[in-house]
Amino acid sequence: MQPSLFLLFVLVPPAALGIAHALPAEGAGLGLRLAAAGATVLLVPGALLLRAIDWPDGLGPAVAGAIAWSLAASGLALGLTFAAGGSLSLTLALFAVIAGGALVAGWRAAPFAVGRDELIAVGALVVSGFVLCGVVWWASTVASGEELFHLARVRKLEEVPVLYSIRVADEFRDGSLHPGYAFPLWHGVLALITRLADVDPELVVLKLGALLVPLALVLAYAAGAVLFASWAGGVATAVAQAAVVAFPTGTGVFERLALPEGAARLLLVPAVLCLVFAYVRSGRRVELVTIVVAGLTLAAVYPTYAVLVCVPLAGFAVARWAFGGEGRADVPRIGAALAAVLVPAGLFAAWLSPVIAETNSFVTSSAEKQLAAEHSGGLVDKIGPFLGLEPSVAARGGAGALAGLLALAVLPLAARRRWAAFVLGGTVAGLIVLLVPPIFTAASDLLTLAQARRLVLLLPLPFALAGLAALAGRLRLVGCVAAAALGAGLALAFEPGKASGPSWVVWIAIAGGLAGLVAGRWTRPAAPAPRVWAVAVILAFALPIAIVGFPDVQRDRPDRNALSPGLVQALRSQVPVRAVVFADPEVSYRVAAAAPLYIADAPPAYVARTEANRAYERRADAIGVFWRDGLSYLDKASLIAQSGATWLLVDKTKRVPAYVELLPRKVYEDERYALYHLRP
Repeated sequence: MQPSLFLLFVLVPPAALGIAHALPAEGAGLGLRLAAAGATVLLVPGALLLRAIDWPDGLGPAVAGAIAWSLAASGLALGLTFAAGGSLSLTLALFAVIAGGALVAGWRAAPFAVGRDELIAVGALVVSGFVLCGVVWWASTVASGEELFHLARVRKLEEVPVLYSIRVADEFRDGSLHPGYAFPLWHGVLALITRLADVDPELVVLKLGALLVPLALVLAYAAGAVLFASWAGGVATAVAQAAVVAFPTGTGVFERLALPEGAARLLLVPAVLCLVFAYVRSGRRVELVTIVVAGLTLAAVYPTYAVLVCVPLAGFAVARWAFGGEGRADVPRIGAALAAVLVPAGLFAAWLSPVIAETNSFVTSSAEKQLAAEHSGGLVDKIGPFLGLEPSVAARGGAGALAGLLALAVLPLAARRRWAAFVLGGTVAGLIVLLVPPIFTAASDLLTLAQARRLVLLLPLPFALAGLAALAGRLRLVGCVAAAALGAGLALAFEPGKASGPSWVVWIAIAGGLAGLVAGRWTRPAAPAPRVWAVAVILAFALPIAIVGFPDVQRDRPDRNALSPGLVQALRSQVPVRAVVFADPEVSYRVAAAAPLYIADAPPAYVARTEANRAYERRADAIGVFWRDGLSYLDKASLIAQSGATWLLVDKTKRVPAYVELLPRKVYEDERYALYHLRP
């Protein structure tokens, strides 16, 4: 591709954004605004930086590298803004300067080629991804639960005029950083997209995830195409990814793609894997720089995934060494790639260590282990001094995940291939960490119990399904029929969405994986199927799962506790930015999402358990103020004053405390809510 043609492609998103601003911010106009703004922030700067540094071989690594460098540019601009005490406008200006500098630096870079087959495959995935995008868009109508937590952070970054510190995005003025989102990189990206699209942050949190579905499929394709060394392997991996994370329920995790965890799992983890596989194949040291950037951005967006993604990669290295022969040449490269991910993640963790040290959710004592086991719903057992995870947890996820585990019984037939080594070694390594109590306990102490369990989500099951399709495709039509029967049978037999699945599937996977690792050194791998038939098999498998799952797709239910439009307007017009509002936890949660304000309490499930945050104490204070008759008016006034709140919000559908009659005149009142301005 010539420089002029590359520039033309790079200018498409900003040009589309300009056109979109001439359309109403609803329907197709809203979709075009968000898509153009998202591409401008997530892809354009990274593509320019990547071209200036060294454009990789293949479209997949180029997309993976572009998103990594774009996030790095966003993080740098946001960090400089915090240091200077500027606003998001300064972040946007710095972001533009970085992109402009990369354009100048990369203008004279050598032309590069893009394969025709790869372009067709990626184009087909994007087109089909927009079909799934439409379903997710239709279903996502109401921000609730975790979305409100993240919306509050995005809103502060976008609307607070002075971003004086990384703490500005927190929910409490007197609280501490959240260990999972200490540096608000992904929230800053969403704020930039909000500013460029000129829409309310709630629309970005609600709708952007749908528009990121095609990008998620392309990144899954990228990792698969490099690992399998074919466009068909990439397409099969992308379809398998959808079958694992979406089709069992119709939309699945794709509805949460705009949130940090969803973006990390479905965008950044595949990007890291793609870049690692590309380096293992090429050995070009310059590619390690992009892996370092990808590892650092993954750590900033969702720190624990930067550690967990290394578990299957370590298993990959062990499998390549165990198989012997030419495969052992990959081991040093895998080791270098692992270091390129872990070192920046470790440095980020070192910076984060003061916050981690005061976080109470890290399991350490025997009593806390016992408590964690008792509250796990039978999924975690305390075995002496250790925690043991039930094998059924590894079988959660529905038909796609179950088939991926069952595939390990067949994959020893291809054990010596690079992709089979990653699937066998990565899955076995992940299951060992999850199911061996001393190892799982150590992982829980390092990452917290809730995060250690997320390793289940990063098992390389989509790659296992793609590999199974590559083998079954040799049977052509028979393979397609068998795949369809397997998909339909699993989809009808096992209901998705449960916390656990059948344990026997996990034991089959472990047995198959170990057999493959032991026998792989002497096994002659079966020849792969013709590429078209491999794609046909995975489509035949995924289609019945989608048919069973899509009828269950429902639109978000209305929020029964939603703030009234009049109250939202009062909070945004009458209450100063960054003021503290005292309300009951469920109402407080929504106040922070509706306006750039701090709150005095929130539901403990969405609050980092640090000493300064005092999640349960804050909830107890709110209960005391609103519902405890034993406290005097003076005691209640003291609790409010201690929180630093100068505003009180009362939900009149609940029990209204008698002391509100002594408060000054109401600033706002409707049928449900009353807002009071308190004297300091």
